[in-house]
Amino acid sequence: MLAETLTALAAAAATVLVESAATDAWAALKNRLAKLVGRNDPAATTEAEAALERTRANLERLEDAELADTKAEEADQWARRLRTVLERDPEAAAELRAWLAAARQSGHGSVTITAIARDNASQIIQGTGVQNITVEKKWPG
Repeated sequence: MLAETLTALAAAAATVLVESAATDAWAALKNRLAKLVGRNDPAATTEAEAALERTRANLERLEDAELADTKAEEADQWARRLRTVLERDPEAAAELRAWLAAARQSGHGSVTITAIARDNASQIIQGTGVQNITVEKKWPG
């Protein structure tokens, strides 16, 4: 049962890691995860940082179908690596859970867009995720 729990934790963290690679929170998440993977060994931490940067670079250069496949491959690789860390040091699970919570939290910002169209203009506003759009028509006069 414990092995299944650690495997699930490693897989969840790996998936969030790959999804976070293109976000503004990447630097902080990368540094924290590299320290966790390095387990107080400066050389291992540096190597983990380099591996995380390779992951980000691999994902940044791809589009669409290739990107989805590469995300899956990178997530699998990181899940195995994180599972190894957890097997060697089960107490790292608490740190990984905290990292996972922080990573999930960092992806929940809000964006406000104000767009003004005049005369016969129209607008198209596009985003991802849940969107709440309010349209106000104000006629002159």
